[in-house]
Amino acid sequence: MADELLPQYMRIAMNIASRIALGEFQESQKLSGRSTLSSEYSVSPETVRKSLRLLADMGIVQVKEGRSTIVISRERAREYLENLQTRQEQLADRKS
Repeated sequence: MADELLPQYMRIAMNIASRIALGEFQESQKLSGRSTLSSEYSVSPETVRKSLRLLADMGIVQVKEGRSTIVISRERAREYLENLQTRQEQLADRKS
């Protein structure tokens, strides 16, 4: 499954997780606000909210509603990306 087939909020979540895994965003670092991220990704703040909620559900960031989003786990970001890659490979194998 190609990334472009994923919903936009999932692609953004993957990109943010990748940036965390690569060390661009450090643990305990506060991420930019939703409006800034929505401008960066050219999407609505609601799309960014869904992306951050997904990452929070995976234990990668902590969202403090109305205040900030903090990176909490670089390791979980790596695990999330590895799991996505494994699922994509499994789906590709089924199609072969």
